[in-house]
Amino acid sequence: MPSALIPSVIRLVALVVVAGLGFSACGGGGAPSTAPDVSATQRPPSQGPVGGPGTVEKLNAISGLLDGEPILDADFADPFILDLGDVAYGYASNTTSANVPVTRFEGYREATYLGDAMPNIPSWTSKDFIWAPAVLARSDGQYVMYYAALYNPSGRQCVSRAVSSSPAGPFVDDSSQPFVCPLDLGGAIDPSVVVDSGTTYLLYKNDGNCCGITTSVWSVPLSSDGLSLAGQPTKLISDDQSWEGGNTEAPSMVAVGDKYLLFYSANNWASSDYAIGYAVCDSVTGPCTKPETSAWMTSTSDAQGPGGQEFFSADGQVWMVYHGWLPGQVNTPGGERRLYLDDITVTNDVPERIGAQRTWAQLFWLAVGFIVVVGAAVTVVVIVRRRRALRRADVTASEAD
Repeated sequence: MPSALIPSVIRLVALVVVAGLGFSACGGGGAPSTAPDVSATQRPPSQGPVGGPGTVEKLNAISGLLDGEPILDADFADPFILDLGDVAYGYASNTTSANVPVTRFEGYREATYLGDAMPNIPSWTSKDFIWAPAVLARSDGQYVMYYAALYNPSGRQCVSRAVSSSPAGPFVDDSSQPFVCPLDLGGAIDPSVVVDSGTTYLLYKNDGNCCGITTSVWSVPLSSDGLSLAGQPTKLISDDQSWEGGNTEAPSMVAVGDKYLLFYSANNWASSDYAIGYAVCDSVTGPCTKPETSAWMTSTSDAQGPGGQEFFSADGQVWMVYHGWLPGQVNTPGGERRLYLDDITVTNDVPERIGAQRTWAQLFWLAVGFIVVVGAAVTVVVIVRRRRALRRADVTASEAD
């Protein structure tokens, strides 16, 4: 096997042997750059998981990684995944049946749909406008969910927060108004949380494309309980590149060495032009620089308009989950944005998707490597059992003598 492919094989085998998916990091959402008002920015909610709470879906993690296919056979837009060790919880934007759909992942094989993590919403908002949830696990066993919601008095989207004693909910938002709501900048959507050196930060996008205002990604520190702001927001990046289509959103941040990679989605979420970019930051509060003038990840043959990216670690590797439209379903009435998986490597502050390098030759050697590893494990088991059998035979023979 070519030595350059050995790390890929190790990553694949690591995914297989990890008992559970260890998810973490931040979240995203979306609205088209040409939308004149909030009602035009939200596509009709999809049906989401079929079958209601308790539905078990096959988690297609391994072939999804190898082939670039969805890993979950259900609508899962704007995903956020909360790692709790043995299990992980996934949250998504509203569907026709849930304000915040929540799914529990146990290992890499199955995903169980639990229903609505926030069945009741505050009086100042409306159903069908609950987007891009992100959840913070506090040290006291409480969980704080940040989400975007329509602030009815203003007609704009803003960020609010809800609290629960369980990651499955119910999350309760007892607020009389949103948590972060810069109406002079068009409002705020796509909350995301990142913890750095013990301090929790909230990332979000000012929803300027609702009303002809520049869209930017912001960072603001939170109090220790995550329920109040602990400083002023700092602007990290803005929509200043042509491929972004006047819209930057869905931030998520990953620490790599002494730098921070800020991933974001851009362009029109309801088109195949939606894509993922990144910036390199000196800290969670910037400054940040975009090293490229084009998107980092664009549509693939299996995922159109990728975005809402999130990151998690498993067995020393960095993985990315994101949503994408199924081919031929972009912004159609029955279209769905599914959940996808990819493997990320970072060299000299440059992230690279393993999926972007995938070729038939690599898939062949990955398969060969997997078979070799499994075959070796089976051989070891057979040898051990045979030696035990021989020892038992020797003992029996000695007793007979």
